[in-house]
Amino acid sequence: RRSTHAAAEAAATAAALGAASGIGGAGGSSSGSSATSSPANDPRVSRPRAASSVRSGLRHPRHQLHNGSRDDSFLSTISESTRSSDSTSTEEKQSRDSKITVPDGSQIEVFSESPERDPGAKYDVLKDFRALFSKFGAEASEQMAQVLRQNGFDKPLETQRRAVPLVRSAFTDEQKSFITIQGASQCGKTSALVLGILGEAGPELPGLRAVVLSTCTTGEFRKYFDMCDNMRPLRLECFEGVQRRVCFEGLAPDPDSAIVGVDPLEDLQRLSSTLATGAPAMVFGHPTRVLPLLREAPSWGVGLGHVQVLALDDAEETIRMGLMDEVCEVCTILRHFSRHRLRHIILSQFLSHEAKSMIRCLRNSLMRQQNLFGIRAHRTQARAKSVNHYYAVAPRTRWPAMLAALHHALSLPSGIIFDDASPEARAQARTALRAHGVTASVWNALQEQGSGARAAARDGANAAPRGPSFHLMPSDLVVLRVDLPQVRCVLHFEVPRRELSIYGLRLLCLEQTEQKKGGGRKACSASGAAARPLSVLFVEDEDVVRELERTFHVKMQGVPTEMLVG
Repeated sequence: RRSTHAAAEAAATAAALGAASGIGGAGGSSSGSSATSSPANDPRVSRPRAASSVRSGLRHPRHQLHNGSRDDSFLSTISESTRSSDSTSTEEKQSRDSKITVPDGSQIEVFSESPERDPGAKYDVLKDFRALFSKFGAEASEQMAQVLRQNGFDKPLETQRRAVPLVRSAFTDEQKSFITIQGASQCGKTSALVLGILGEAGPELPGLRAVVLSTCTTGEFRKYFDMCDNMRPLRLECFEGVQRRVCFEGLAPDPDSAIVGVDPLEDLQRLSSTLATGAPAMVFGHPTRVLPLLREAPSWGVGLGHVQVLALDDAEETIRMGLMDEVCEVCTILRHFSRHRLRHIILSQFLSHEAKSMIRCLRNSLMRQQNLFGIRAHRTQARAKSVNHYYAVAPRTRWPAMLAALHHALSLPSGIIFDDASPEARAQARTALRAHGVTASVWNALQEQGSGARAAARDGANAAPRGPSFHLMPSDLVVLRVDLPQVRCVLHFEVPRRELSIYGLRLLCLEQTEQKKGGGRKACSASGAAARPLSVLFVEDEDVVRELERTFHVKMQGVPTEMLVG
């Protein structure tokens, strides 16, 4: 009875897989395909009564922060239940390491990936500026303290005493963290950020170490940095936005106006020349100018692997100007290419209640991956619901053989195999696939940037006459938003646990199915499953599958291992 049941299950799965890849008849669709990604339509999301919201005078963040995101992808993650909660919720208290109220009224909150500290434990306090540069030696720290005294920094301000040690810890902590610093103007927030970075970013790790995004001019930030000129190893490159001199009433701010007349190629050459010296460096600039710089940096050989800190200065103004899309995409690029766990520091004057909701959604996305708080959240969720998802659990060494068995059994169409392991691991996978009769070409993704379609055509023309081939590549190009060829099949050799959103970005390479109008509901349902693109995930731990199902609101069907063995 067991063998009969297993055979029936394998046959049913094979039929569904064949239907999804265009072989055979219609197959079953994902059970999550009818769900909607809008929290407002989710019956599980609690919504306050209309009368109570009228009495409280609060409006939905979608109306309050209408400029927060130009494509509304961020605001879709902020439900009405978000605005009814505040930073003192029980869940937030449990995930927060510490909340510090400075005597001058500033507030500092620290969140870690896995809080292990005693909530009552006190963080270090900067008592004297000599201690700030202690790692460079007693003589150097004394010289730096004298320079700061000459510039009016006799002793640390209250905010500096608390914030500087936290900024320094961002370079030494093993786990990623999220720090918010709120305070009035001139309380020392920006200077604490600059001094903390200067005091910890030493020459032992070359390359780009920190990225600071700000809508302000570079005057104040550079002033603090230049105080320690010729006495610190860190180099600063500024890419500020063009300040708009004329504003019209009723005209929404145009984020692209900040880069009018800017040559991205010149910015890239300047950054590349600075990093070529081998000294550690930091970038300060406007989000709309820094983003294209980071998109092109990998193709120019500008390494992002040593970036440890991403800071956002003046978060309230960034939200007001509608630049959170750019900020989140910078987060995605740095998290993908950095070999360190990225630490985030948010500076702002006291945030409004709605801005806190947006920052909280960003923190939950970065720290706990509770939502798809990103520029392509709507697109990835919608695409995930139009795809048939399958998975197989096995050791990595068996994945090429399992993929080959699946390919030979169902004649899968040409597709892309995403593998974010090392280049050596991809080369081994390619050799193993060819040993099992599957043609797989390895792309040098960064050199092929901008010409993915031409590379696909070239590889397809040179493919063996045995039939469809696969392209084996990392996820670099989908993160950098490079146009890739549209395929019918995407296969995943694992998904990074700290970047589950990468799964959704990979799905954007799949062809988008178009349903004919007037065909009738029955016709669409009969042919829709057969026309659905296919996504197959190979993992070693099934917990990843469950997390992906919760993130994208889809149901993934398991492929029986017995079907792919032998």
